[in-house]
Amino acid sequence: MFGHSVAVGDITGDGIDDVAVGVPGEKKFEGAVDVLRGSRSGLTGTGAQAFCQDTRGVPGTGEYDDIFGYTVALADINRNGHADLAVAAPGEDAGNGAVTVLRGRPTGLVTDAALAFGGKAVGAPYTKASFGSSLK
Repeated sequence: MFGHSVAVGDITGDGIDDVAVGVPGEKKFEGAVDVLRGSRSGLTGTGAQAFCQDTRGVPGTGEYDDIFGYTVALADINRNGHADLAVAAPGEDAGNGAVTVLRGRPTGLVTDAALAFGGKAVGAPYTKASFGSSLK
């Protein structure tokens, strides 16, 4: 399911867009996100990053059918000139769903300020709600 969702934004702040690719079927539907760097000559695997819920610093634990990476979005949430990554796992917690945010920095995405939240945390319906199945 590589490419189930795709987002484009400048993670490193170098003026060149990078690409986040959702891979929700990875590892028995635990899911993952791959990030490819943009360069003046196009996308490159140099400096590519991969994240899942078992990646050090990413909140949560990868479990069957979390489908982490079902939807992805890149936006400069904290307005520091670096696109941040929002990743949905609508299967998290038996279908309640969750969204994880990783911050963009000049070196790429980092997990030191990562956070995850579900519908309950924001006062939304959450039981079997597949929170995050659409990110806009």
